[in-house]
Amino acid sequence: MAVRRSQECIELVIKGILRAAAIEFPREHDVSDVLLARPWGELGAPEWFVQRVPELARIMREITPKRGPAMYGFEREMKPAKDIFSAEDGGRAAGDARFVLEIGRRFFQEWRQ
Repeated sequence: MAVRRSQECIELVIKGILRAAAIEFPREHDVSDVLLARPWGELGAPEWFVQRVPELARIMREITPKRGPAMYGFEREMKPAKDIFSAEDGGRAAGDARFVLEIGRRFFQEWRQ
């Protein structure tokens, strides 16, 4: 569940950032391409955020494919999520979610002030 909940956190924070910047995004879980395609510096985003956009996109791109298996496992193979993901995977996902959440908090505090 750590992987699944971390993915949800990452998705919501990044979509919140896009929405705050009035950027439309597709109704799908991975919006990393939209995040990368925007000229954040020209939109007035702080430089520290602009520098972290590639890492935010990488994190989202890596965790999104794990969303389904983290909840349902590999159903065809009758392999539950606990057999697919390790405690280390959960810890890494949670660490990524904390990182993205902190970036989001700072972004929202500074955006358009």
